[in-house]
Amino acid sequence: MSKDEIEAGIKNALKRGEDLEKAKQSFINSGYNPDDVESAAEGLRGIIERKYDPELRDNEQPEKSKKREIKPKKLSPASQEIASGTKVAVIFLLILLFLITIGVVFALIFREEIINFIEGLF
Repeated sequence: MSKDEIEAGIKNALKRGEDLEKAKQSFINSGYNPDDVESAAEGLRGIIERKYDPELRDNEQPEKSKKREIKPKKLSPASQEIASGTKVAVIFLLILLFLITIGVVFALIFREEIINFIEGLF
C-alpha cells in the first residue's frame, strides 16, 4: 500500500473520531511497514494540528455547505383526504379482483354443472 493510501486510511479513521496513535497502530498491526505508516502520519500532522488547534482553526473560513436536516412534509387536510380516498379505492379494487378470480376458478371447476343448469332453464 502506498503512502497516499495509508494517509487516506488514517484520515478516514480520524474522521470517524479515532485517535491518531490508534489509527497508526491499527495499520502496523495489520502488517504495514511501521516506517511507511509513520511517514504517512507525519504528512498529516499539519492538517491534524490545524483541526485541533483553536488559534489556527479560528482563522479559517466557516464551511459554506453545512448539512441540512431534512424534515418530512406534513400533508394538508385536503391531501390527507385524497390519500385516504386513494387507499380505499385500491382496497376496493383488490377485493373486486379477488372476487372475480374466485368466480373464474369456480366456473372452471364446475363448468359442466353450470352448462347443465343453464340448458335446463331453456
